[in-house]
Amino acid sequence: MPDFSTSDIFVAGNGTLWAVCTENNEDDRVNRVWVANKPAGGNWTRKIVADNGVNFPVQPGIVARSDSEIFAFWREPGRPIRYVRSTNAGETWSGLGAVDDIEAAETFAVPALGP
Repeated sequence: MPDFSTSDIFVAGNGTLWAVCTENNEDDRVNRVWVANKPAGGNWTRKIVADNGVNFPVQPGIVARSDSEIFAFWREPGRPIRYVRSTNAGETWSGLGAVDDIEAAETFAVPALGP
């Protein structure tokens, strides 16, 4: 079982629980971002959504624009805020994206989604 360092959780409008966790293990040089979800009345499932090109992810967050469009984001030292996006309720996830050009080491900004 991975050793998760930081996490975030929320409930979507359809009752699905969504969680994001970061895994950092300097001994094994493992740096990953996991997303888990549990539909109302269902079971938890989880998957790695980012591991290639991720460098010590911390302070993750997870938000939904709709029941199917989900964003997971986190900070990395010296990099912009990073994110991955799903448009099919977590079945697949995009490659890494950057929220803006603000270096993560210099800010505690959290992206906000809205209409």
